[in-house]
Amino acid sequence: MIQGVINYFKCLLNLSDCKNVHKLLFDYVEGNLPVEKHTKLSAHLRDCPLCLEYVNTYKLTIQTCHDCCQPKDEMPPELADKLRTFIQKEL
Repeated sequence: MIQGVINYFKCLLNLSDCKNVHKLLFDYVEGNLPVEKHTKLSAHLRDCPLCLEYVNTYKLTIQTCHDCCQPKDEMPPELADKLRTFIQKEL
C-alpha cells in the first residue's frame, strides 16, 4: 500500500518520463517492441500507476474493438504496415 502511494507521487513528479509512453503503446501492446524497449517500458509500468492505467485502458479499448468490430477477413499485411507507419508518424 505505501509503495503504491510512493510510486503514484513519483509518477506525478516525473511526468517527463511518461510523455513518450503513448508513442510506444501500440507496439508494446501488440508485442512488437524490441526486447530492450519492452523491458524498460514494463519496468516503468511497474512503478507508474498512471501509465499502467493508461496502458490497461488502451488494451481494453483494443479488445472491445476486436469484440465488436472484428472483420470477417484479415487486413492485408501491406495495408497493416501502411497503417502502422501512418500511426507512428502522426503520433
